[in-house]
Amino acid sequence: MNRICLIILSLCIYALTTSAQNDRDYIRRGNRLMRDTVEIQKQSEKAIIQYRKAVDHNPNNPIAHYNLACAQLRKGNPQEAINEFQKAARLEKDPKRLSDIFHNMGLILYLDKQYDKAVAAYRECLRRDPDNNESRYNYLMAMYMLKKNPPQHDQQKQDKDNKQQQQDKNQKDRQKQQQPKQDKDKQNPEDQKPRPRPDQMSRENAEQLLKAVMQNEKNTQQKVQRSQQNRPERHLHKQW
Repeated sequence: MNRICLIILSLCIYALTTSAQNDRDYIRRGNRLMRDTVEIQKQSEKAIIQYRKAVDHNPNNPIAHYNLACAQLRKGNPQEAINEFQKAARLEKDPKRLSDIFHNMGLILYLDKQYDKAVAAYRECLRRDPDNNESRYNYLMAMYMLKKNPPQHDQQKQDKDNKQQQQDKNQKDRQKQQQPKQDKDKQNPEDQKPRPRPDQMSRENAEQLLKAVMQNEKNTQQKVQRSQQNRPERHLHKQW
C-alpha cells in the first residue's frame, strides 16, 4: 500500500514538473524548427504549431507570442504576426525586448504602406532603445514617406479645406466686383493680404521639425539621400 502511494506521489510530482516546463519546451522546439533555412515554409508551419502550444499552455508568456509572430511572418502572414506582436507588447516588461517588438511591427507596417502606424511603432521602439540607429533610420524613412503619402482621411480633409478656401476666394472676388470704386480705395492694404490658415501653419511647423531632426542626424540623412527607392533597413529582430 505504501509502495502504491509512493508511486502515485512520484507521478504527481513528475506531472507538475512537466506542466511547469511545457511552455518553455514548446518554445525551444519551435526555435529549433525556425533555424532550418532549407524547408522554410514547412518548418515555419511546424514551429507555429509548437509556439501555439506554448501560448495555449501559458497565454501570459510574451516570448511565446513574440516567437509565434516571427514564425507567422516567416510563413508570409503579416497580419497574424502583427496581432501576436501586439499581444507580446502588452505582456513584455523588458525595454530591449519591447524595442524589438516595435521595430518588427514598424517594418511590417512600413512595407504595407501604413506609414502613420509605422511612425508610431518606431517612435515606441526608440523610446525603449534611443541608441538603435537602424530603427532611427527607419523612423525617418517612415516620416519622409508619410509626408509624401498622407493617410486618406488627411488627404480628404485637405481637399475639403482647399475647396472651401477656393469658395471663400470666389465669394470675396464677387464682393469686390460689386463694391464701388471709392470703397475699394478706402480698404486697408493689409486686409488684402491672404492670411495663413491654422492647418497650414501646423503643417509648416511639422516640416520644420522634420528638417531639424534630419539635420541633427547627419549620417542618417546621408543614407536617406543615397536611397533612391525609399527602402528601410529590412532587418527583423529574430525569435528569442
